[in-house]
Amino acid sequence: MKLKKIYLQIFALLAFCSCQKEDVTIYDQFSHYLYIPTENEANIATFSFQHHLGVEDYEVQFPVKMAGQKLEEDKIFLVEVVNDEKFTTALPGDYTLPREQVFHAGVFEDVIKFKIHKTDNLKADNEVTLTIRLVSNENFGIAEYIGDPDYKWAEESVTAKITFNDKISRPEWWDDRITNYFLGEYSDAKYSYFIMSTGVSDLSDSDFTETRKLVLQFKNDLLLHPEWTEANGDPIIVAVN
Repeated sequence: MKLKKIYLQIFALLAFCSCQKEDVTIYDQFSHYLYIPTENEANIATFSFQHHLGVEDYEVQFPVKMAGQKLEEDKIFLVEVVNDEKFTTALPGDYTLPREQVFHAGVFEDVIKFKIHKTDNLKADNEVTLTIRLVSNENFGIAEYIGDPDYKWAEESVTAKITFNDKISRPEWWDDRITNYFLGEYSDAKYSYFIMSTGVSDLSDSDFTETRKLVLQFKNDLLLHPEWTEANGDPIIVAVN
């Protein structure tokens, strides 16, 4: 069986991939390296506060992986905001990012945690982006995982990005199943009135029975509120029977 090979490239001069250069601290003789996986776009996220009723602050988590032996004790690693308008448009008040994060003992994968906030900056359909990156310290180097030579190489990243807003948009859970059997084709108006009717904005954890019950409630409210229409004035139609 072929041995898997992992190649590590220390980012001594690259602060943000190949996007920009700046002075960085170099530590010698690293035994542990961190990277943020990009497989399935794990380093990219989107979020709308409209999809989470009553939520003013939301904790974001991105995975971070370690190359090297498992830690025997928890250790601190560092992150920072990429303060470049090409990559970060969020204002400082839109998020809280602890610079010091904890990589726990006994694991090869942990998480970066920070919070985004529902602020006035998100009004008027404003959408902002926050990009963060790993930073070397005395505990960890920063690495690029190139991949297993037997498979397609997967470039890894030292950055993660979230785009967030407070506007209505199609949620991820509104998939073909929801379209075909429950709510029908998506529209912003339909989603807004569904939330108004049921008080529910997220069906991702609802089973068939609960989903059907909520959509039937919405269907009944549509009969009681003929003013609830699509943006062009057409009646709102749902698929559930």
